[in-house]
Amino acid sequence: MDAAVFTAFATGLGLGFLVAAQVGPISLLCMRSVLRRRLLTGLSIGAGAAVIDVTYAALGVVGATQLLRITQVRLALGLAGTAVLLAIGARTLWSTR
Repeated sequence: MDAAVFTAFATGLGLGFLVAAQVGPISLLCMRSVLRRRLLTGLSIGAGAAVIDVTYAALGVVGATQLLRITQVRLALGLAGTAVLLAIGARTLWSTR
């Protein structure tokens, strides 16, 4: 393997790991589920997050950026994401009672 290819591969792998290792709301939901002795639920959440990440990457590669330039599509996807996060937050608050 050429040294430049190896360097590019190692850099991409390292940067990809740093991006994937971020703790967000879905990661916290997954951890909380596992810590509450719901291993299957935690694994399902993790698998779902991985599938969505791969889907986003694939869409980015095929040019979803062009689609997201349409204001109505961007707004609809933003509202859908907001609704999902609000539902997760409400469920979390409700489960503390």
